[in-house]
Amino acid sequence: MSETASLLAALRARIDAIDDRLLALMMERMAVVEQIAAVKRQTSGDGPPLRPAREAQVLRRLVAAADGRFPADSLVRLWRELFAAAIRAQMPLVAAVCGEPAELREIARDHLGSITPLLAAEGPGHALRLLEEGRAQVAVVPMPAGGERWWSDLADSERAAFRVIARIPFLADPGLERAGLVVGTVPLEASGDDRSLFVLRTAGEISRSRLLEGFLRSGLDPQILAVRAEGEGSSWLLDLAGFLDEHAPLLTNAGALLREQLLRLRRIGAYATPLPVGATRAAAAAPVSRSREEIG
Repeated sequence: MSETASLLAALRARIDAIDDRLLALMMERMAVVEQIAAVKRQTSGDGPPLRPAREAQVLRRLVAAADGRFPADSLVRLWRELFAAAIRAQMPLVAAVCGEPAELREIARDHLGSITPLLAAEGPGHALRLLEEGRAQVAVVPMPAGGERWWSDLADSERAAFRVIARIPFLADPGLERAGLVVGTVPLEASGDDRSLFVLRTAGEISRSRLLEGFLRSGLDPQILAVRAEGEGSSWLLDLAGFLDEHAPLLTNAGALLREQLLRLRRIGAYATPLPVGATRAAAAAPVSRSREEIG
């Protein structure tokens, strides 16, 4: 055997040894997951073992630790499969996914795991019905881009149990229009860097600039995702910086500017702010998110 062949054989043997250690660690991780599942069954009952905020915290920490020495997109993909395996170890998980846009199915599979069953849904309304019927545990819908009403329906009492729990993909390219929202029933948790979704119902005519003015003054970085006419008023889907609920003082102050035109303000979800493509230590070091407790 030549010197080069001997060196390559030795290096490949090291890789084999590393693979063995990685497998042992993954098996140890799954054993801990099973212990967590046992504790949860005793204390919190059944339900999808999804913790999007916890997953975001783990990914941010690992991407920051890698600091560009391991590709962030590969790292996120690997750990998303680990998260999916942990969920499957606790219970089956089925996702209802809208068929349009076409890439949404790929994004959902990358986020929820390559072997997680995906039910085809004709649209957001159908996906939510599959969720209501218990045929799916989560629904994956496209970002609102028109007059569809599913997001407005989430503000109604009939669907109060459903909420937006994640925005995908978690590693996102701001220059590409490929994103979706995950809807489920799991409780919302702050991840440390979050955005909250609210439905505002207003009476009469109101301009976008006036609607946004109060939120801008409060430093909430408002984004209008969608608006639809309803009767003599409108429903607005707002995306605001921070982990907030309806009782946050900043929201109360912002809403005061609308006075009698504000009919209702209801949170329909929150999500961990996605990491930008090319994230390294600086980009992944999340600031502390404002929550109701911190700004109250």
